[in-house]
Amino acid sequence: MSGRFRSAADREAVGYRRRWARILPNVFIVYTISYLDRVNVGTALPAISQDLNLSPTEAGFVGGVFFWGYLVSFLAGGWLANRFGAKRVTLFCLVAWGFFAIAGGFTTNFYELVATRVLLGLSEGPIWSSVSALLSQWFLKSERGRAFGIWNISIPI
Repeated sequence: MSGRFRSAADREAVGYRRRWARILPNVFIVYTISYLDRVNVGTALPAISQDLNLSPTEAGFVGGVFFWGYLVSFLAGGWLANRFGAKRVTLFCLVAWGFFAIAGGFTTNFYELVATRVLLGLSEGPIWSSVSALLSQWFLKSERGRAFGIWNISIPI
């Protein structure tokens, strides 16, 4: 056996630590932030409406438009993860998501806000599917139930 590992047990021990100490905490944090991102506009909408002079109809539209993009890309997320690789899709979505979240803070009118909210939804939607694929790839069958359970408690937290 070549490399830095003396045995298969050493290799498994490193893989175990990587899965439980690096991968799972990172996807836990990502999904916690993702959930906050999906619901935060409801809290901020009164201030946003006042700042951008949105009518109640426009404010309601802004509150829901994120989910149009989210729905479309959520449905495509599994296919994207299988086609291009879960790690690649997750990384791309995280970068795009961060960009559009920041861009949303610089909007100056209703149309820019709608565009950034739709693009934010499009970039965030595939994360659930791609992270599910990542966890399935990284965790052994005997560990997946516990890993998915820990990951899924990120929403109630």
